Amino acid sequence: MAKQSRVLVTGAGGPAGMGTIRSLLAAKGIRVMGADMNPLAPGLYWAHERFVLPPAQDRGFLPGLLRICEENRVDVLFPTVDEEVSVIAAKMEQVSKKVRCPIGDSKAVGACNDKLRTYEWLGKAGLPVVETFLLDSEESLVKGASKIGYPIVIKPRASRGGRGLSVCKNWQELRGAYNALKEALPFSDAYVGVPEAAEMILQEFLPGPEYDTIVLLDKKGDALACVPMRAVRWQVHEQLREIVTEHDNRVEDLCVETVRSFGLKCPVDVELALDRDKQMKILDVNPRIGGDVDLATAAGCNIPLMHVRLAMGQEVRPCSYKEGVKLVRYVGIQTIQPEDVPAREE
Repeated sequence: MAKQSRVLVTGAGGPAGMGTIRSLLAAKGIRVMGADMNPLAPGLYWAHERFVLPPAQDRGFLPGLLRICEENRVDVLFPTVDEEVSVIAAKMEQVSKKVRCPIGDSKAVGACNDKLRTYEWLGKAGLPVVETFLLDSEESLVKGASKIGYPIVIKPRASRGGRGLSVCKNWQELRGAYNALKEALPFSDAYVGVPEAAEMILQEFLPGPEYDTIVLLDKKGDALACVPMRAVRWQVHEQLREIVTEHDNRVEDLCVETVRSFGLKCPVDVELALDRDKQMKILDVNPRIGGDVDLATAAGCNIPLMHVRLAMGQEVRPCSYKEGVKLVRYVGIQTIQPEDVPAREE
């Protein structure tokens, strides 16, 4: 009988973590363990085993994570939270002695998590990016708005999940959004302790359509999976979301080149959209699997499983996917008995 691969998925309460857990549970021969800093994270209660960790910025995070991996004979560590990926990538020499966790160079990961550096990195690689302007004063706000034009996007330099993003149609809306965001930053639930999280950027508004694409490359940099998902309906914070798989060679080629330029060795979430001239531009690169991973799996491309097999040194062939499969977000319910709530790892 073949040995079960033991996989620890972090961020079990987020869309990416929950989708990864569901995808791995659908496969045979995988024992799934979930971890999150919230003991009530829903994904913990779908996994075979569950653990509670401190936040990524806590000094006890990495020791606690590696202790779980060692004591539970984890074969593959599968982080799905940006901040955790950064910590792990920066300590990869230490991590790799305990568990398999292919990610990529820590500088590349850091560039992905800093939106301004993302665009600078891709611009040097000759790839099309959304026009971006760093804000450091109200004077720069006026200058940036004059340069980019309306409608215009203002958002934190380092954040996730659409936190703090506003689309403004005129100066009054932009100034109000700037003042409100300046007062709110840095957020207490994203990129805590990261200096860039207190800064803001302006961007040109891309009318779309918008694509959210999950990419996985092999060790040579060739594409094993690339699933573009077009947003049909979308609102910030994912209160309303409907997306559909859609073949588009231009999208696939650009997303693969984007991931290749960073040299990342994990599933990567690439977001792009069309500008007013119908030209594609990269909006975002997340050095971890995307929150819409369920859709890729439902379309026939189980990227979490492919990543685990690749990490285990097994043969992995490129996968195709079915076009026209849709995903809609909805509110689910998870009931939890008190005796099932795990204690935090110290």
